[in-house]
Amino acid sequence: MSSQGLCGFRFREQDKLAYNGLNSNPDKLGLTLLGELRSVEDWGAVKTRVGKLNSICESQQPDYQDGILKAELRRHFPNLEFRTDAVDYHDLFSPLQGTLSPYLDGRLSFMPDASDFIYDSSHCEWAYIVTLIRMN
Repeated sequence: MSSQGLCGFRFREQDKLAYNGLNSNPDKLGLTLLGELRSVEDWGAVKTRVGKLNSICESQQPDYQDGILKAELRRHFPNLEFRTDAVDYHDLFSPLQGTLSPYLDGRLSFMPDASDFIYDSSHCEWAYIVTLIRMN
């Protein structure tokens, strides 16, 4: 049985959350994300990256920036397989659902934003939000 959810970051009172369509339960997505987070060595660098991370509405149709996003995706993930042509940014980033590593290590500077999905109580079953605290 599939479970839908979100994963992402909260930093400076702003949420950057991506949709995950399958296996969002703790024993799947939760453990995957925990492993990724435990491997972080420099949280200061992560905060800088997340602060600069560009959120794009996942339901928005790709525009002229589509070339920039596709180039960034293909440069860092040359073996991504797309099921269909991208109709929106959700489709474009769908092969990367269920991981935060491209954002933790700085390979991607764009993230599809699905922050509103958390309010859909009939579908959003799990949400994993890494709260990054700014230290002075």
